[in-house]
Amino acid sequence: PASQCQPPGRVAPAKCEACALSPFCHRPPRSSHLQSSQPNGAQSHRFRFYFFVTFSLEHAVESASRVIRTGQAQAGTTPLTVTQFKALICEKLPPFMECGSTTDKIRVNVQTYTGYSTVTPPTCLDNGGNLITAANQVYQPGATSSIVLVNVCYEWSLGAAMINIPYWISPTNARMNNGATLVQAATTFTNEPF
Repeated sequence: PASQCQPPGRVAPAKCEACALSPFCHRPPRSSHLQSSQPNGAQSHRFRFYFFVTFSLEHAVESASRVIRTGQAQAGTTPLTVTQFKALICEKLPPFMECGSTTDKIRVNVQTYTGYSTVTPPTCLDNGGNLITAANQVYQPGATSSIVLVNVCYEWSLGAAMINIPYWISPTNARMNNGATLVQAATTFTNEPF
């Protein structure tokens, strides 16, 4: 009842939830449209996992791309290859993301451009809607002051089980022929004057 509510700081959490409509409560009432229609919030957990996968890939791409931006990947008599650069990305991904194994589901494309207005991300899918082969990856880390796009694609097999993800999270063009979801992360930058 509302008579149990007091100003913030004096309300026990259980009492606050009991009077969720009171202006003194800390938390708003739960909205029914945010609750999952599946038991135990299964759909909610899937959404969270989808965002975790996306943010993990974005973090790995940003972190690994630093070696290109600073010229470390291009330095020395033996610059990094696409396989070595991909290994840097894989080191930063959670173990469940299949990267660098026999069932490798990551593709890396690194391209240079003459200006930011000409940057266009390459496709990671072939004409059949499957990941391009590792041999078709592009790796051009550029020279000093080059404009570089690092684009990484991940074939997320669990995404096939998440067919009910709203289109604004995983658009239909992210669906692969095998039912998996294509998750991409990219970063564009100007190489430092190394």
